[in-house]
Amino acid sequence: MSRLPVAIACPALLLLASCGSPSPALDDLARAGHIDEDAPIRAERSIVIDAPETVVWKLLTDIDRWPQWQPKIRAARLDGAFAVGRAFTWDNDGMEISSRLALIHPFRTLAWTGSAFGLHAVHVWTLSSQRDGHVLVSTNESMRGFPASLFYSSKALAETNDQWLRALKRRAESQR
Repeated sequence: MSRLPVAIACPALLLLASCGSPSPALDDLARAGHIDEDAPIRAERSIVIDAPETVVWKLLTDIDRWPQWQPKIRAARLDGAFAVGRAFTWDNDGMEISSRLALIHPFRTLAWTGSAFGLHAVHVWTLSSQRDGHVLVSTNESMRGFPASLFYSSKALAETNDQWLRALKRRAESQR
């Protein structure tokens, strides 16, 4: 992804807060397992998956293999070992996203921040084992930055996260 000079990407520096990488506040939220509740775009979705949490966790954390089960992801690459602070890039339906792992509680919670085209997101995944052997997978995400609300909505984000969850369910249940 090419970078435009800040003056072009954010006219008159009016929107400086939405350019570059996520703010420290978003990083702090992600490290705590929270999204930005004040962001104009937010979505929380969940699905029950009939597979062990170990299978679901492996699919979520094997970032380099996301394109194998997530149809909209064309490429994904983790820079090094899977660890807090590690960067990864991914192409989601033609949009290159730069992300950083912020929280890893194995088999329970995964959170990262991401940036693309002046948008900044916090994405939190939570796995909860159910008594019947299923796992409840929840995803909570927020986005902010100009021009987020002009071309994207909470409804669109919810639909995207539903697609992620359905793809995760299909793959996990096929591997149980």
